[in-house]
Parts: sequence; C-alpha cells; structure tokens
Amino acid sequence: MTGKPVKEIRYSPEELATIQELEDLSKNFHPAYAWTPFELEMLKQYYGKVPISKLERLLHHSTSSIKDKANAFGLHTERKLPGQRKVGRKSI
Repeated sequence: MTGKPVKEIRYSPEELATIQELEDLSKNFHPAYAWTPFELEMLKQYYGKVPISKLERLLHHSTSSIKDKANAFGLHTERKLPGQRKVGRKSI
C-alpha cells in the first residue's frame, strides 16, 4: 500500500486499563436496539473517559445514539481546544 502512513493512536495507561475493563464488561452484552440497564450503567461509568468510537463499537449503538443518551443523563465531556485555558467554570 502506498501513501501516507496511518497515524498511530496512543492511549495513556489509565485509558488502556479503562478500555480493557470496558471490553471485558462488554462480553455481557446482549444485542438489541433498545438500551439495556447494563448498557446505561456502562455509559454512565465510561462516557468521557474513553473515546466515543470505542463506546460505539462495544455498546453497539451509534455515535449519535450514545451522545443523545449521554445528554439525556446530563453526562458531558470536557473539551479543551489548543491554547484554551479554564477559568472557573468557563473555558476562555
């Protein structure tokens, strides 16, 4: 294959441990379109701690479904843009 090499994704040791724990837990997953209580608990525990793409794969729900459900539960991720600093509750 020619072209640019694919950028390697690197996770911190904490993220790797969380991802491994999530993968182990996902073995209890039972496919369905509706959210199960188990999936909701996994979402509450891991949303914002692991990439949404990983949650999407392990929970078998779409990115938009995950974001919508997280929003319904009041779950948020903290995003900082390069050069952004946090002052109190607001990023400037």
